[in-house]
Amino acid sequence: EQWEVLAQCFSHLNVTSQFKLCSQLFTKKLKHTEDASCYLGVLKNGHQCFAEMGIIFTDEEAIFMLLNGLPET
Repeated sequence: EQWEVLAQCFSHLNVTSQFKLCSQLFTKKLKHTEDASCYLGVLKNGHQCFAEMGIIFTDEEAIFMLLNGLPET
């Protein structure tokens, strides 16, 4: 049981989890202006997850992700 707890605590540190999180953030799109706070919350949460993984997430990357998810119109 203790090994399972340790595995759960550190399983998010593997490369697959990092790529999965990055993919989720890049595919997240703002559909309606009413969803803006939710959209920003998802990006902020993703930034926090990267920080917990020990991944440096620069301001430039955050801005790129934010702009990438905005609607074209």
